[in-house]
Amino acid sequence: MLQRITLRNAVEQVLHVKGNYRGGILEMAIVFDCNIPKLTVTETAKELAVALKQQSEVFRNVRLNTIQWRSDSEFIKEITPMAYLQTGKYFEKYEYTQKEKTLEVLTEQLKKFYARSKLIIVLTDDKFKVHEQNVLDESLKPFLGKKLIFIKINMENGEVQIERYRQNI
Repeated sequence: MLQRITLRNAVEQVLHVKGNYRGGILEMAIVFDCNIPKLTVTETAKELAVALKQQSEVFRNVRLNTIQWRSDSEFIKEITPMAYLQTGKYFEKYEYTQKEKTLEVLTEQLKKFYARSKLIIVLTDDKFKVHEQNVLDESLKPFLGKKLIFIKINMENGEVQIERYRQNI
């Protein structure tokens, strides 16, 4: 399901952004959009964890911040071992929701609480909205926009798209 080569290239581009990760223990964050059904997000997260661990030794000893994006007012934040994603144990408390979400709210949360993360991956159904582009742009400065990778899952056909943040999302 995951396009490993595309993921690998996107991760390498983020890790080699000037001023970003330069060795030692990596701190990263993964956001799970709760608009994705539990089975789909569990399988995708397993594939993601395996792909990251195979990519580099850095991901074997990573400080992984996980965020369940249930709504614009509800974020479940934890520090999670990567192995929990691989086994699916992390998703025992996962709640599937179908709420409208806005990207600028998520990016403000990420900037406020996860600015130290060198890599931020967002698993999403790509149905979030942008209501205030200026707020979004401001929250992505100076570095957050360079750290973001979106894994977009089309729930109708199962197609997965991996891309770094661009202004026109």
